[in-house]
Amino acid sequence: MKIAYPSLILSAIAACAAPAPGKAIAEAGSTVNFLIMGDWGSGRPEQQTVADSMQQVAVQTNARIGTKKLAIIFIDTDLLNYGYSGDDLPAIYENFKAHGWTPENNTVQKQLNIIEGLLKKHADKEYLLVAGHHGIAVCEALNYLSDVQTLFEQYKPTAYAYGHVHSLAFGRSGSTAYVQSGCGGQSSGVCFNSVDDAWSESTFGFVSASFDDDSVTFNYFDLNGNAVHSATAAPRF
Repeated sequence: MKIAYPSLILSAIAACAAPAPGKAIAEAGSTVNFLIMGDWGSGRPEQQTVADSMQQVAVQTNARIGTKKLAIIFIDTDLLNYGYSGDDLPAIYENFKAHGWTPENNTVQKQLNIIEGLLKKHADKEYLLVAGHHGIAVCEALNYLSDVQTLFEQYKPTAYAYGHVHSLAFGRSGSTAYVQSGCGGQSSGVCFNSVDDAWSESTFGFVSASFDDDSVTFNYFDLNGNAVHSATAAPRF
């Protein structure tokens, strides 16, 4: 499996922890494994327990099996989730304005164009994982994130991994699997959107992703490292 890390879109996000962009990937093994863990840094004691549990799950950055290719796209979803008004939150609105993210600059469309460009660029990859902060499908896509979901329906990435909502969840919409892992340091309620293969649990925890020639497996773990759910997705072609 060959793995590509496209350029970071706009700014870093905290939705997922994956091998660093630009790092050389050793040619070894038969899988690509990494952890997906969101909303880290709350200061709560449970996040240390989550970290201890993550050590129990083997994580590698091995690549290259057969001819399969994997690309990981990181996207900034803040403006798309909150809209130009910052969802009427003054601090967010002022931050967007300071960055020039305004209707006059047509920033939303520019960001959507960047995302679409990367989805097109990696149309030749058997596996395409998109990582962002805010939820889509399993949790309702707010404001312009519905446009991102429309792009996913068109370009069919393998999976979208995200955090923001402080719980674990999985679901499918169209050809895309939606992997929610937002409880590395805080736990709260779950979303109740109607999607295929829906599952959710209010707990601290994390997710591991394992790609091989046949499928990607998402294993969900709770605070103490106990397996609580598993789901798979096939290569796109």
